[in-house]
Amino acid sequence: MATHGNRRATVFARTTSGNATFEPDPAHDRAWTVTVDGAPQSYVDLADPAHLAFEYVRRLATILRLARAPGVPMKILHLGGGGLTLPRWVAATRPGSDQTVVELDPLLLAAVARTLPWPPEIKIEIADARTFVDTQASADTRPSANTQAFVGTRPSANTQALADTRPFADTRPFADTQAFAGATPDADGGTGGYDAIVVDVFQGAAMPASVAGTSFAHAAARLLRPGGVLAMNLTDVKPLAYSRIQAATLRAAFADVVLIAPPGMLRGRKLGNVVLAAAAICGSLPVSRITRSVAWDQEPARVWHGEELTAFLGGARARLDDSP
Repeated sequence: MATHGNRRATVFARTTSGNATFEPDPAHDRAWTVTVDGAPQSYVDLADPAHLAFEYVRRLATILRLARAPGVPMKILHLGGGGLTLPRWVAATRPGSDQTVVELDPLLLAAVARTLPWPPEIKIEIADARTFVDTQASADTRPSANTQAFVGTRPSANTQALADTRPFADTRPFADTQAFAGATPDADGGTGGYDAIVVDVFQGAAMPASVAGTSFAHAAARLLRPGGVLAMNLTDVKPLAYSRIQAATLRAAFADVVLIAPPGMLRGRKLGNVVLAAAAICGSLPVSRITRSVAWDQEPARVWHGEELTAFLGGARARLDDSP
């Protein structure tokens, strides 16, 4: 097996669901693409955690970047771990952040720990994302007995906070650095302690039903502190029927929702990524700043919000489930 940063060989590893590969990027000395069962899952640059190669990760990062003033630490729950690209970026750009990553596959985590060790301040829980959220959202907010901390968390050789907080592909300065305006709980309470929840959970190439229904959305809303934000990644194809349903589902628990997608997804047949952002208070998401940021990206996207999002949903209804 290749050692950390070895550019001469691809690393192969078994996961709970199948196989993972760690493919070195010849253009970047310590960067790797993590693929699980043939699907690219993560891109990690150990030398530069601010290097976000996947466009959907840059969109998720935009939501987090605009959630608080630059450099201010945040308490973030990441549902879905993979190569921990986004937690590494947060650790680099917001030193001192309190981050918990929930990942179901211990074999994948072990392979990542060996090949792409993450900063030691990132906490890992081996657990099902829905079970973890439901447990945290209940009266007893201690982690479930079915969760366990991952012990293979060796620190990387480069754990110091990076000074590089540039805005991804565009180097122009941003004036849009104020935080979300929301500051009161939603109907579900919204009294939890997380500043942000990132939902990036997949079974194969699809988001599992366990995190796609209204009861999950309500439980996640209860975990956010007043003014907190949820960011969700999913995959879809033209005409974005699944994304419309998922946006309607988040609207059942959050008063403010935006949908972010590349315009080409409405014209072609290729599978792509859609990012949703949600907050408790209507009008609290910095929509104009999100719109400007994703439009400036090297792979531009557009934003649907408010009445335009309502029209785009075309009557799509929230996904109900039988969970409590």
